[in-house]
Amino acid sequence: MPGSKKGHAQGWWDVEQMKRAVRDVILYGKSKKSVSRDYNIPRQTLCRHVQKAEKAEGVQKLLGRKTVMTVEQESELSRYLQDMEASLYGLTPLMVRQIVFKFCEKNHIPHNFNRSKEAAGKNWFKKFMAHCSELSVRSPEPVSIHRAIGFNDSKVAIFLNLLEKTLFTDTLDARKIPPENVFNVDETGFSIAHKPHKIVAKRGKKSVGALTSAERGKNITVVCCFLLQAVCASVHNISAC
Repeated sequence: MPGSKKGHAQGWWDVEQMKRAVRDVILYGKSKKSVSRDYNIPRQTLCRHVQKAEKAEGVQKLLGRKTVMTVEQESELSRYLQDMEASLYGLTPLMVRQIVFKFCEKNHIPHNFNRSKEAAGKNWFKKFMAHCSELSVRSPEPVSIHRAIGFNDSKVAIFLNLLEKTLFTDTLDARKIPPENVFNVDETGFSIAHKPHKIVAKRGKKSVGALTSAERGKNITVVCCFLLQAVCASVHNISAC
């Protein structure tokens, strides 16, 4: 039966589809039976959302059990996790689960988390990450404390001023070093310090870092410069031979 959910998985309908169906019932005065058939939506589900819309409540797709934390609380947690990662103190999934347990306990929020472990369950964390699509679990790049402290606005300004004085004259109308003598250099580092665990960070962010203790090891830096002209000349000489 088209308007029945029999044979369909729970929540198979689309949110935008439901919004149009509710609009047809409330604004256009169509019957719930006909709208349910036209949009292939279970009639009972449509009736429930029509009642919510009449109470000025929006169409939401909430399946299964009621979530432990509200949408606002999960959004606030998401912002907190992003701020922590931006400060190079990203939290691991276990840390997030422990924080949520303490938050629920302190605010007397009902939950079924494991009290012996004092942490929210892995299933909760999986659902939380699904709700907050802007987050993902990433492997951060180790960043030493000295490097993090050294990368600030004042020191970047000093570098840019030095670069300007190196490339240009005092009047900035002529270059000391021509463009053809400027080469791209790639830098990479190998840390002997402990490797940080995976953390929760903003999805799509190119670089994710985490502080490491400098006392536990050193960072070996490798700088490579690729001279294309020299390689082409070598290839040409080999071909000529």
